Amino acid sequence: MLRPDGHGQRLIQHMQGAHAATDDAHQQLLDRLSRTAPRLVDDLVPKLIPMSLLVRVLQDLLREHIPIHNIRRICETLAEHGVRIQDPQTLVAATLVALGRTIIQRIGGPSCELPVITLEPALERLLHDSLQEDGDGGGGIEPGLAETVHSRLLETTQRQEIAGEPAVLLVSLTLRPWLSRFCGTAYPDSACWHTRKCRKTGI
Repeated sequence: MLRPDGHGQRLIQHMQGAHAATDDAHQQLLDRLSRTAPRLVDDLVPKLIPMSLLVRVLQDLLREHIPIHNIRRICETLAEHGVRIQDPQTLVAATLVALGRTIIQRIGGPSCELPVITLEPALERLLHDSLQEDGDGGGGIEPGLAETVHSRLLETTQRQEIAGEPAVLLVSLTLRPWLSRFCGTAYPDSACWHTRKCRKTGI
């Protein structure tokens, strides 16, 4: 799994603590981004998205160990989608697609192929139905089902580790937010991707 770079570590520390909700913290973040992409920042915040949403997206990326040094690409993506989308999870997913090639190169190195883990179709449908009923919160996942996912992922990630390969779980866009949180807690060295990202990067 990717770890935050030094710049990302400083940013996430800056944004933590009462969710960095003060005007001073927001202004410091804007000033930092403006040094890299001034025109993008001017057009993006607050014309297209509020500062709180930008902070939320960056926090979520860093929480998934996605480096944010390519802030120009991130801002471009948010500007493109922020016109019609204000949902943070959807914006994070779009940003992951935009950064997909960089993410793959950091995980898989120069190799043209990257092995991925997939769920059995029946299990994926069951998870999808459970999340749809729960409004994607994940609280409606039955403990027995969560334990099934846990045991199967544990077995598979251990095999990947023995083989010296990264543990990359490939799932649908609907399942990715919940499974990303689940994997991040149970398997901190794993990565959770959605199928659209892999199509965009040629996997």
